[in-house]
Amino acid sequence: MPLQSRHFTQPKRNAQLEQCLVSDPAHVTPGSQGDHVSLIQQSLNKLRDLPGGEDFRLTVSGRYDPETSAAVLEFKTKRNIVAPQRQNKAANVVGRMTIAALDEEMLALEQRQSAGKVDIRPPHGSLRGECDMNGFSRRRLARHGDSGNWTLISDKVPVHQMIPLGLTRTLRLSYDAPGDLQLVSDDPTIALVVDLQREAGADRRYLATILGRRAGTTDLAYFVGGIRRGLIRIPVRARSSFHLNAVYLGPSSSVDDFKGYAMNVFNWINLILTPQTNLLCLPITIRVEPRISYRGGPTFAIDPDRPLFILKNAEQPPPGEQAVTWRDLERFHQTTGVTLFYGRNLRALDESTVGENLNGTRLCWAPLRSRVGLSHRALVVRGAHEILHALGAEHIVTGENDNYVMTWAPTPKSWIIPSETLIDI
Repeated sequence: MPLQSRHFTQPKRNAQLEQCLVSDPAHVTPGSQGDHVSLIQQSLNKLRDLPGGEDFRLTVSGRYDPETSAAVLEFKTKRNIVAPQRQNKAANVVGRMTIAALDEEMLALEQRQSAGKVDIRPPHGSLRGECDMNGFSRRRLARHGDSGNWTLISDKVPVHQMIPLGLTRTLRLSYDAPGDLQLVSDDPTIALVVDLQREAGADRRYLATILGRRAGTTDLAYFVGGIRRGLIRIPVRARSSFHLNAVYLGPSSSVDDFKGYAMNVFNWINLILTPQTNLLCLPITIRVEPRISYRGGPTFAIDPDRPLFILKNAEQPPPGEQAVTWRDLERFHQTTGVTLFYGRNLRALDESTVGENLNGTRLCWAPLRSRVGLSHRALVVRGAHEILHALGAEHIVTGENDNYVMTWAPTPKSWIIPSETLIDI
């Protein structure tokens, strides 16, 4: 009989594991590499969601390393998986009996989980959107391709799973299986469930209040009717902060109309970014620089009605156009935070908005006009997008990304910052 679980057969069957099920020479042994090894590692990790299952927590590397070898041996020893007439004890290889046993347990897990999905959402607030069970992993994006629709790859939970250190976050959990809900932290020194109660007037819906006790990541296991259904991974983050220095590149006579832009970027960051990441933008300074130098030469008055090209240091400006390099901008930078340069006609040679971390500094720029006619709110979001670049965040490219601040082209809907995009800050 071929493999049956969705884990081993969807989105497609793995030929090496199917062969392993029927052929002794196709055994998977230490030193093997490939997608079939990744599937084995993932299945071993999933065992903890079964009653009495092992908690291996293997790194899914696709390499049959010593850690994987030890986990396979423990799995087989516990179940007395021994080849008759050839062995008197379990071996650290995945053969016919082992892959069949893993497939059987994955099928049992899938049947249990399909009986009761748990949906986690906040009871209030402006945070929106969803991400996968592990946050939003760049490693996972690379594995499935930048254009992949990640929402179809695994179960989803909302992105706002960050718990501020020393504070609480309340989540709404709803489910469709019979029985009461239980929620247990695997490490209560990191996060503790301080309250779990039915929501008034709602059937099979609970409000869970989680306290962040120590910076780190914890797994909350949820049980329905005494059966473990799965895990919610929640990071607890300590408060960190940065100072924002906004520099308007243009004549003083035209800055009044644009001072509000910098304040709106500042307010937007603290309204949206801080609740999702516990990163606080400190009060800003707003400066006006009507004159600037090019490659350290004499200063010139900035003409706001002509493009001002922001060049990477080796680039050359179009003939006759005003320009400035990143090195020219460095002298305006305050090393305690991020410096945002903005103006009416800032451009790059490729006509894109650019945010960079230059030589260890945190500089970025954003235009106040767009050829595609972006609204003022979209321009504010774009400014915040560039600030996040300067803090170390990278672009996200997926099939469904309209809500994400770190898309290539942020829009007014870009409110969500998946947790792992800020891992380098």
